[in-house]
Amino acid sequence: MLDKNKRKYPRAEVQLEVFVAGGDEGREYTVQAVNISAGGVCISLPDFIAADTQVEMVVKLPDSGSPLETKGRIAWSLERRKLLKRKEPLFDTGIEFVELAQEERQRLIRFTQDILFR
Repeated sequence: MLDKNKRKYPRAEVQLEVFVAGGDEGREYTVQAVNISAGGVCISLPDFIAADTQVEMVVKLPDSGSPLETKGRIAWSLERRKLLKRKEPLFDTGIEFVELAQEERQRLIRFTQDILFR
């Protein structure tokens, strides 16, 4: 389950609720995360959002802390409709956390380590 590529932070597969708002059209989504790390999150969206688009995010972690609120930057978007044989569009979208407080990043590190090494 540990990511084999050379990321700064390891990614853990999760099922977390994520709220994302922003972009040119001010779209809002509440979706499930695909995976998360202390550096960012991957979600699946019904719409394409261009790389470098700034978004606002709220991530609900299952610990006793409050939801994580931060700004994000769309790092990449990949259409999955054809791979999943879906009629409706679906875009796996990587969002990098920006302006994340150090204590929140440490919280994410602990959270992902708990998943990866339990």
